[in-house]
Amino acid sequence: MAEKEQAYRIDTTNREEDQKDKLLKIAEKESNHLIRAQSWGQLIGALISFSCIGIATYFAFTGAAWEIVIGFLAVPTASLIAAFIPRKGSNESSGKRGAKQEKED
Repeated sequence: MAEKEQAYRIDTTNREEDQKDKLLKIAEKESNHLIRAQSWGQLIGALISFSCIGIATYFAFTGAAWEIVIGFLAVPTASLIAAFIPRKGSNESSGKRGAKQEKED
């Protein structure tokens, strides 16, 4: 009886370890995918910004209206500003809200 119970405990422990390993592999894949997606997003954003700056420079030298030049410069400026403003749903702001709520309680 004790041997069966011990064998069952060992089997349960092995299954739990296997499940933990599978979860770690899944988390690693998701993390790698997120890093790759962010890298592509940054590359595309940089290409758009540099293209807008180049087009604005071209239009400035060709004597186009200042509204067109400012319009093309607004895109990289807005993306630069957005990069430094924290988002409402980010971890930093939610952590601060959680600490404030704990103080109030």
